Amino acid sequence: MIFENVREKLKRTQRFVRTWNKLSKEVMAAKQARTTLVLVAKHNFAQCSMKKLYLPKDFFVNQDHDAGSIWKE
Repeated sequence: MIFENVREKLKRTQRFVRTWNKLSKEVMAAKQARTTLVLVAKHNFAQCSMKKLYLPKDFFVNQDHDAGSIWKE
């Protein structure tokens, strides 16, 4: 009984480690690709640009596309 519990915990841990490794590889690949997301805000663009917009450096406002669209650069 005790051995079955230990074996089950070991299986769960191994499953977690495999998932973690897979996710961390995907994160590293995304960082290396340096995918940049573009924040698009067409509506009230003039009002938005008058105010200071504090956005992450990966984001910028583009008035040429439809509002709410996210573009990869």
